[in-house]
Amino acid sequence: MRPLKLFRVVLIILLLVGGLGLSQQSSIQRHLLAYQISDWFSNSSVSILTLGSSSAFLFAKTLQSTCGSSLNRAIPASTMTHTLSFLAHSTRWKSAKSAIVYVGENDIVRGHAPLQWKSDLYRLVSLLESSEAIKNIFWVTVKLSPKRESYWPQFNDFNQELLFATEHSEKINLIQHPLQNTVIHEAYSADGLHLSEYGNSI
Repeated sequence: MRPLKLFRVVLIILLLVGGLGLSQQSSIQRHLLAYQISDWFSNSSVSILTLGSSSAFLFAKTLQSTCGSSLNRAIPASTMTHTLSFLAHSTRWKSAKSAIVYVGENDIVRGHAPLQWKSDLYRLVSLLESSEAIKNIFWVTVKLSPKRESYWPQFNDFNQELLFATEHSEKINLIQHPLQNTVIHEAYSADGLHLSEYGNSI
């Protein structure tokens, strides 16, 4: 291994170990660093790439049990800013043939202004479309989780903007979440945020 690359790996490991705090932000950073390390040491082919927050992360874990060449790069509690950071520091994702994306929910809950999340959304769309290998992008709209009822109007605004951002794309297939326009409490786990087994079956 080249000295410079070895130095970068050692530095990231030290940062990873040093960031073992309990905060949500440190958890996100640990995921980002772990993904970077993994991607540096692997050049295996990727069939399906998954990006986004915890909803995408949980779905990707199910996907991995049925599709061995899937690459889960979703990060629980993350925003589009974190997804863009990962894409900027890794190149392995560019070899994927397809991508599944679920983003936006945490951006709004964290208080990101419309100007910011719109900018991040269009940057993300442009970046994913720039990959020559990725032929199909399945982008899922934001669901209306019971715990986040106060944010439903903003979620609807995001889904509308997502429609505008992707309607002319030749790669992006916009998938309306089954729970985008309706609320079924049984479809969610006890936290009122993540899908239950029944919710995942809808």
